[in-house]
Amino acid sequence: MFKKRTYKLKGKNYPNTKFAVISDLHNKKIENNCEMFDILREINPDFIIFAGDMVSRKTTDFSNLETVCKNSSEIAKVYAAPGNHELSIYPEGLETYRKILKKYNVSYLENETVNISDNFYITGLVLNYNIYKDENDSYKNLKNYTINQLKADAGDLKKGFNLIIAHNPNCLETYSAWGADLVVSGHIHGGIIRLPIVGGILSPERKFFPKYSLGEYQKGKTHMIVSAGIGKFRLFNPSEVVEIILEND
Repeated sequence: MFKKRTYKLKGKNYPNTKFAVISDLHNKKIENNCEMFDILREINPDFIIFAGDMVSRKTTDFSNLETVCKNSSEIAKVYAAPGNHELSIYPEGLETYRKILKKYNVSYLENETVNISDNFYITGLVLNYNIYKDENDSYKNLKNYTINQLKADAGDLKKGFNLIIAHNPNCLETYSAWGADLVVSGHIHGGIIRLPIVGGILSPERKFFPKYSLGEYQKGKTHMIVSAGIGKFRLFNPSEVVEIILEND
C-alpha cells in the first residue's frame, strides 16, 4: 500500500513547479505494475527526486532499483543524491548502483549543483558518514554537519531558489544557515512506528521520538519536507510518494 502526501509552498522567489519525491527504497520489491508508478503518473511531475537509500548497503540484487529507475525516468527527469547506505555500500555495489542510474539518465548529484531553469538550483549533498555512525560503527558519538562543511561541499548559495537534496533531516539548522529555500529528506522512515498525536516513535539512530520524522518543518526561511520513504519495516506508517507544489507568491 502506497500513500500520496502533498505539500504546497508559496514564496516570492519560488518557481511555479511541481515535483515528486521518493526515498528509502531499501531494495523493497517493486514490480512494473506497482502502485507507486500510478501515483507518479497521476502527479505528472516536472521532475522526480530520489532522496537517498535507494539500496541497502548489502544489496546484491539491483533489479528493484533498475525497475524504479526505468519507470520513473519514463515519467520525468530524475535527480538523486546519496543516503547513508549508498555511502557505506561495498565498492562493487556502488559501481553497479551508479551504472544503473546512468543507464536511465538519472542525474546523481554528489556535492553538485544543477541549474534546472532560470534561477532554480538543485544541490545534492554527500553528507559526512559520521553524522550517521561513529568510528566504532555505533550511534553514541555522532558528529554534526557544520555550515563550514556544507560550504566546502556545495559552495556558496546561488542567487535564486535553492533546493537541497539532503538525506538526513537532523541537520536542518545547518541547511538553514546556508540559506536553502527548501530541503527534501528521508532517512527517519517516518519514525518506523507512528501513533496518533505522538507521531514517530524511533529513528534509525535508535533514538525515541525523533524531532524530524515526517512532514513539513521550518527554520528561518528554510522549509524542509521529510518523506517517510518506501522500504524497511513500518507500522501505521504506509510507504509514500511525496508531491510538492511550489508557487510564486
